[in-house]
Amino acid sequence: MDGQLDPQFGHFALVAAFLLSVYGLIVGLVGIYRRDLRISRSAGNATHFATLLGVLSLVALAVLFLRHDYRVAYVWRTSNNDMPPWYLVSAIWGGMDGSMLLWAVFASAYASLALRGARASANHGSSTVPWVVPIVCLNNVFFYGIVTFFTNPFRFIPTDVIPANGSGLNPLLQNPSMLIHPITLYLGFTGFLVPFAFCMGALLSGNLSADWVRETRRWTLLAWSFLTVGIMLGGHWAYVELGWGGFWA
Repeated sequence: MDGQLDPQFGHFALVAAFLLSVYGLIVGLVGIYRRDLRISRSAGNATHFATLLGVLSLVALAVLFLRHDYRVAYVWRTSNNDMPPWYLVSAIWGGMDGSMLLWAVFASAYASLALRGARASANHGSSTVPWVVPIVCLNNVFFYGIVTFFTNPFRFIPTDVIPANGSGLNPLLQNPSMLIHPITLYLGFTGFLVPFAFCMGALLSGNLSADWVRETRRWTLLAWSFLTVGIMLGGHWAYVELGWGGFWA
């Protein structure tokens, strides 16, 4: 395995993303308590860096799959030498460990993008936005914590002998629709983090106007659109692979 990426790179990126999310949660609450937008921005910056580290972790996992690095238990369980590159990439979400990582990264990315878009509102005195920061950070703490401590896809196989081949991806998942179906579904599900965070921010801040609805309308439509596409692709996959045509019709 000389010259291959060290799986610990992805693991440490995950740990750092989790710690930055914890920092963002604590500092975001401090910023609210002190009513200091500069402190809240620091928490928001931690969210941006956590997203970057999460993306690096996801890319690292993709590289391990493409290089058939069977030192990693998850790579060994969900891929083999005969799979084409596009199914090796889709094997990332072919099991729970990689799916949870994908979910965490998508949620973190939504949080980062939403905070960038909300900065102008915060500068104009919005009382809701400072609450959004610790709420999205709490979400990141939960999901990065789950991936880091319970479903870490970078764990090594429990043996010193590296297998020559992997177990392979479930044949039912080797379908073109499955290349994008989970991605669109996850983008839909995690996208609702943004309206949820703004809604909770409005409740916690006592700002019960419709401002948060206007702030999140496009985010809600985007998430709803991804869910719609994901369900359609899932229906096509089920029809082709499982014969569930009647159910989906």
